This record gives sequence, C-alpha cells and structure tokens, in this order.
Amino acid sequence: MNSTSADKPGRLRKKDVEKRLTGFNIPVFGGGLTFKEVETDRPTAKQALAYLEDRRVLYLPFSQEPDQVNCVRSVSEIRNRMADLLADAKNDPLRHCLRSVTAAARQFLTDVGASRYDAYMSRYPDFQFWQFLGAFRARVGQEVAILVYIFDLDVWEELESILPPLAEE
Repeated sequence: MNSTSADKPGRLRKKDVEKRLTGFNIPVFGGGLTFKEVETDRPTAKQALAYLEDRRVLYLPFSQEPDQVNCVRSVSEIRNRMADLLADAKNDPLRHCLRSVTAAARQFLTDVGASRYDAYMSRYPDFQFWQFLGAFRARVGQEVAILVYIFDLDVWEELESILPPLAEE
C-alpha cells in the first residue's frame, strides 16, 4: 500500500491515482475539453466503483481463481450491472466509463465464447483464457482510474493491481 494512503487503510487515494494518469482529454472540434468532476453523477460513479471493488475476477491472482466458468459468469454480471448503472448516468464522463467497461466485458465474453462456455469449458488452452481475462482487467483498470480521478473517489487496495502503471517522473 502507498504511504500516502495511510489515513484510510486498504484504499488508494485520488492523489495516488493522479500519479498514474498523464491526462484526460476529449477532442472537440479539433481542440480539447478537459474536465474534472461532474458532481451530479458522483453517487452513480460511487456505486459502480463499489460494485467493481467486490468483483474478485478483477484482481484475484489467476492461480487463485476457482474456475473459468465462474470467471465468465462474474464478467457477465459486471457487464449487466454497468449497463444498469448506465441508465442512471446523467453526463458523458460517467457514461463513457460505463460503456467502456461494458464493451470490455462484451469483448471478453465474445473472445471466450461465453454463450456456449459451460458446454465447451476447454475451448481454449488455459493460457489463452487468462490472456483474455488479463486484457479485460487492463481495460477495466483504465476506466477505474478515470472514475477515481474525475469523481474524486478512493479505490480499494485490491483494485490497485489493475490500474495503469505509475507514470515515470
């Protein structure tokens, strides 16, 4: 755990995440629009983050995952929950993050053939399944970092493992 998060054990503070982000920019008519926090969406962003913090599929070491079928089910549940929260999002920054997480989940489920996964559990060698899961975790980690930064939220230490690496200073 980072020494700067000592006041809240088990949490990574926003200032720690800021070191991981090099910027956030949405192109608008050739220029850029940089934004910080959209307060009206903060409660929904907190709900999304709280839900993701409770999903072990995002941070549990691969060797500790119970089985691939549970991973597929968990990713499917993440996709459904983020889609539900999308209906509550009022502004683009949160909508973009939630859409990105649902897109990452959809890609993972497509990659592993989730519609038939129970019947074809050994469709891919283990290493390929874990590569798909690693790619999913990386994409979700980017969105978690953006949520933490934009909405000034703290994130549980377990999710720190999927955040983008620290930028070199």
